[in-house]
Amino acid sequence: MVSPVVIPIIVVAIVGLVGYLVYRYLIMEMSSRRSVTRTLRRYRIDKSPSQIIREYHMLRGQSLSEGEIRGMEREYMRNGPDRFLEMYDEIRDKPARSGGGNRGADGNGSAGGSIGDK
Repeated sequence: MVSPVVIPIIVVAIVGLVGYLVYRYLIMEMSSRRSVTRTLRRYRIDKSPSQIIREYHMLRGQSLSEGEIRGMEREYMRNGPDRFLEMYDEIRDKPARSGGGNRGADGNGSAGGSIGDK
């Protein structure tokens, strides 16, 4: 008597769970990756997000493994895609500031100082 009611409920629960997991870990991942790639292309940045993370942390003197870079890339894509632009600005501005002698004053009050404050 119970099986005609319980079996459809279990099937619907399994299908719903699988659908949620596919959305959460596949579709959301692809859409955030496409959004970040489109943003980088819009600003004519030819580096991949993983290259930006790697160079940013190398400038900071931190050595990261490939697994750590992939994890950070995934987290930034989901939670803070604008962080890639901030890191790229830091990478791009770093050589200009290191040759100038006065590291704190880059002349235009850019976000370079605020990145370290976060």
